[in-house]
Amino acid sequence: MYDLTKFTLRDMVECGLALHQMGEGAANMEQTSNRIIKYLYEHLIARQTGEKSCALIRCFKTHAYGELDAHRREYARSILGDEVPSPTMQCLTLLATAGEKSQWNSMEASAAHKAIPLKTEELVEQSPMISQLIRQFGLNISTVVEPDPNLLLEFEQKTFNVFYLPDAKDSPYIPAQDSFVIPFGIKSVLGFGALLPSGNLFAIIMFLKVQIPRSTAEMFSTLALNVKAALLPFVGGAVFEGASPSAACGNSQSISGHTTREIQQLKSQVATLTQLLNVSEKSTLTQSDRLEQTIEQLSQTLASLQATQSQLIQSEKMAALGQLVAGIAHEINTPLGAIRSSAGNMTKFLSQTLEQLPALFQSLSPEQAENFWQLLHRSSEEKLILSAKEERQFKRALIRQLEAEVIDNASPIADSLVDMRIYREIDRFLPLLKHHNSKFILEIAYKLSGVQRGVETINTATDLASKVVFALKTYARYDRSGVMKLANIIDGIETVLTLYQSQLKKGVEVMRNYSELPMLLCYPDELHQVWNNLIQNALQAMNNQGTLILEAVLVEQQVKIGITDSGPGIPEEIKFQIFEPFFTTKPPGEGTGLGLDIVKKIVEKHRGTIAFKSQPGRTTFNVFLPIKPN
Repeated sequence: MYDLTKFTLRDMVECGLALHQMGEGAANMEQTSNRIIKYLYEHLIARQTGEKSCALIRCFKTHAYGELDAHRREYARSILGDEVPSPTMQCLTLLATAGEKSQWNSMEASAAHKAIPLKTEELVEQSPMISQLIRQFGLNISTVVEPDPNLLLEFEQKTFNVFYLPDAKDSPYIPAQDSFVIPFGIKSVLGFGALLPSGNLFAIIMFLKVQIPRSTAEMFSTLALNVKAALLPFVGGAVFEGASPSAACGNSQSISGHTTREIQQLKSQVATLTQLLNVSEKSTLTQSDRLEQTIEQLSQTLASLQATQSQLIQSEKMAALGQLVAGIAHEINTPLGAIRSSAGNMTKFLSQTLEQLPALFQSLSPEQAENFWQLLHRSSEEKLILSAKEERQFKRALIRQLEAEVIDNASPIADSLVDMRIYREIDRFLPLLKHHNSKFILEIAYKLSGVQRGVETINTATDLASKVVFALKTYARYDRSGVMKLANIIDGIETVLTLYQSQLKKGVEVMRNYSELPMLLCYPDELHQVWNNLIQNALQAMNNQGTLILEAVLVEQQVKIGITDSGPGIPEEIKFQIFEPFFTTKPPGEGTGLGLDIVKKIVEKHRGTIAFKSQPGRTTFNVFLPIKPN
């Protein structure tokens, strides 16, 4: 499932792989288009509500009037009135549809859009949405109305723009404002597509109930290439359900035409793959630039914190943050190091692979090319992470199978397959491994799968760094409005825990006992300080070695937060002093003695209470906060 309001590079890659496979086993282009449209309709959702993001989504393709079935020709002719259509007149033909209303899921019920004649540029101009879509794609209307075969090679190398309307309401390009846009809550419109080798244009148009940023819309120019790859096998073949490609005039002509079409499709596949790799490389560089900016911003933030630490020491909250700076820097630098390494490897793999792709595909038959795609798909789908022992076991099994098939260099081939996370069921790939150029084929496959692994590493590391940065910003912020707000108490505790990840890794087992709690009316930023002081005291009491138990439960009309450590306990003779200001058991310079005093004042400000129980091996601080403070 993909949330268009938070559409990531990982989402684009994952969705693209799925769309690429939609043509497998399909009988014609219409069937493939229906799979693509249904996949997008079902998988584009708003994560917060679970509702589908598309009110309506449709796939169109331009098609010569003379090649349409009788029903579609009749509809196109009815629009033209007395004008006589020529067999070569292009018609924008509906291939697939899905949407909220039942009639939007039926081709028969969508009669008004079955075949829209594009006889002249003037006629196209009369349809604002179609003319704007063509222009935003980066095409001239004349290119669509009268495809020029001499320009097709140029367009095959081009990645098209997207049709993007951020605000659908009152847009002059979206008709039926009162009957469609407003009642169905259409917020924005997104279209994407490309030219096929036949010169026909395909376009997918999504009418969305969410507003999406331009950065998300632009990612769909890459997905257009994935859709194109799924439709390519049917160019010159069966397009519509129940139809078959036109018969050739003679046997020799049929063979020649079939060979020419295969060569054309192969060239188009190579061009499409090259475009996808170029986009991937540009995306990697863009991501690297953003990460470098983040690194610079974080470096400035850390430098500022360190430069002003002597001034911030008077604030208990900032003093605690100052003690965490080194740990936070480590938690940020670790994923950033992984990102730099992965980005470098991806750039290296792409630069080495792009020039070799045409030679590779020229050496493969269509069936072998399909096996090559399946090899990459299997590598990207496998999520199982194995231990070194398990990898050795799978490698030995692969070597035995390869040797049984009399395949040379069984050991290095098994090494590469295991590195690509292909551990078993390799029968389908044996023809590739027996190919006279198998070493070159496997080398290219390994490098391309390495790009996918690099994307996964970057996404994981980015998520980790973002989590730390979010926790840092949330903790460091201070709301001076003095207004209580509804907040999730557990989120606040987890934010503080994120800042202490470096200390927790030293040997602290964290146990959570969280119940489902209502939102609490409180001062969130001040409660962050409560959880910070109590967790910091617990970790210091255990010397960062032991068990930390966190509890959040509902007790009558109060939320009870318990923080327990397995430290030596609080000596009996000082228990009555621990909430006094400036009382501390820490060595000089390590504590202000204000931590628990501040905690008590903040809790009382919330009309709550704090109590503790302590014995050797177990100390618990319980904070009770009313759900609705007076």
